[in-house]
Amino acid sequence: MQPLHETRLVEFGSIPAEVWEDGLLPVRSLMQTHEWLSAAAEVYGQGAATKALIVGPADAPVALALLGQRAGFGGYRLLGAIDVGESVEVMWADETALDQLACGLTRLGASVDLGHYPTTTDLEARLRRGQRWRGLTLTRHLPQRALPALQLTEDWSDPLKLFSRSRRQRFRRKWRKAEEIGDVAVEILSPTAADLDGQIDRAMAVEAKSWKGRAGTALLHDPDQAAFFRAFGRRMMARGRLRLCFLTINGQDAAMEYAAVWQNRFWSIKLGYDDSFGAVSPGEALRVELMRHCAEQGYEAIEFCGKEAPWTKAWTDQAVEIQALRVYPYTPRGMAGLAVDAWTTGLHRWRDRRDAVSDQTGA
Repeated sequence: MQPLHETRLVEFGSIPAEVWEDGLLPVRSLMQTHEWLSAAAEVYGQGAATKALIVGPADAPVALALLGQRAGFGGYRLLGAIDVGESVEVMWADETALDQLACGLTRLGASVDLGHYPTTTDLEARLRRGQRWRGLTLTRHLPQRALPALQLTEDWSDPLKLFSRSRRQRFRRKWRKAEEIGDVAVEILSPTAADLDGQIDRAMAVEAKSWKGRAGTALLHDPDQAAFFRAFGRRMMARGRLRLCFLTINGQDAAMEYAAVWQNRFWSIKLGYDDSFGAVSPGEALRVELMRHCAEQGYEAIEFCGKEAPWTKAWTDQAVEIQALRVYPYTPRGMAGLAVDAWTTGLHRWRDRRDAVSDQTGA
C-alpha cells in the first residue's frame, strides 16, 4: 500500500503558525501548542531551522514531531519534553497519520529519544509495527505517573468544604499564623510586555528560596530552562493566557505559581515557595485560593503538569502512565546511539549500586 502522505524532515519555520489554529492538526495539550514548540525550538533547537518530522505538506501536515539533536552520533530527541521535565506527545490528526509518523521516526536513520512518553496512544506498538526489521524500539516502565489533573466542579469554589475535618482545621490554623505575621494577599496577574520580565524575575526569586534552590534545580540555576519559560511566557502573554500568581505575607512574596489558561483549563507549570514561611505552608494556601479562583472562572480542570508527587496526590489521583521510549534503527548511527545509551545506563546503575553500598557501610 502506498503511503497516503509524504513523510519528511522540514525546517520548523516553514510550517505556518496557522496550522495550529485551523484544526487540521489537533492540539491536544498545552505542550503541543505553537507557543510551547516555538519556545522549545528557540531555546533548545536552532530556532526556525529546527527540524520537524511531518506527514503531509508543510502548510497542512497531519502529523508532526519537533526534533532536536542528541549529543553524539547525530541522534534526535523530542523537543520541549525532557528538556523541561514534561511528558509530551507527538501531534497527529488520525491513526493513519500516527502510523506514518511512527514509520518515519524509524527511517530517520538515527536514534530518537521520545522522553518520558505517555502510554495513552500506544505509540510503542505502532513503532514496532512500522519498523519491519528496520530497527528496535526499547521501553522502560516508569513508576512515577505524569500530568496529574483535577476536574473542577462548582463545589471547588469553596475548597475547604471538600477537605476532611482535620485537614480543614490544620489549614485554618496555618492561615491564622500567617495573618499573625502580617496581611495575607493573593495576586493573579496577567502581565503586560512592560512588566513581564520583572514579574518572571519575581517568580524565579521565590522558587529559588525553596528546596529547589538548595538542590540547584531552581530556574535561577538553569539558564536554559529560565530562557525557555521567558520565551514561552512572552508568547502566552501576547495572547493574554499567561498567569503569574503570588501569595504575599506582610508584603513579602511567600509563594508563586507560573501558569497558563488554555482550552478552558488552568495549567499549573511551575510553583515554589519561600522556605522562611514554611511553617504556614504558603504553597498550599496559594493552591487553595487558585482552586477557588478557577472554579469561579468556570474552568474545567487544573492541569498540574510535570510528574505526580505527594502534594498532587493530596488533590487528585488522576494521572497518566508514562514510559521511557527510544527508537534505534539498524544503521551505523542507530547502533552507535544504542551502544552509547547502553554504556551510559550501565554506568549510572553501577554508580547507584556503589553509592548504595557506601551508604550501608558508611564508607
